[in-house]
Amino acid sequence: MPTHFSGKSRDTGILDAYIKLMRASGELHSLLYSVTRRHDLTPSQFGVLECLYHLGPQNQKAVGEKLFFTEGNVTQVVRNLEKRKWILRRKDPDDARSMVLYITTSGKKKIQVAFSDFLEELQSAFSSLSNEDVLGLGRLCRTLGLHARMTRPGI
Repeated sequence: MPTHFSGKSRDTGILDAYIKLMRASGELHSLLYSVTRRHDLTPSQFGVLECLYHLGPQNQKAVGEKLFFTEGNVTQVVRNLEKRKWILRRKDPDDARSMVLYITTSGKKKIQVAFSDFLEELQSAFSSLSNEDVLGLGRLCRTLGLHARMTRPGI
């Protein structure tokens, strides 16, 4: 459903694009929630495991920043992943105040299956787009996101 705002053509176009972007984003988030639920994970746990699986051991703070987590949120997610023996947390040898996260063998197995399922779902969701469309969408989202960040007050 497009915007019902009546104003300048550019303004209504921006609002219409925003509404469509948010709806598409909501559907993709629902897809992630569905996959993580099937694999007995939260989306946050999936994000941490995926980060460690693909990037290797990471400082806990860096993982939080990559995933846009608050410090308290990343600590809770890490605790829960540790309880399930999917990650290990060790003091950073270069900075005793921080922790480095490592994925365990069982954590790797968990994320391999869940990530494969998620990628399959994404492939299905994106199947109506050509390869060029997908690349273009990625470029547009990056450009929009970077510009939106730079225009925020206080940055």
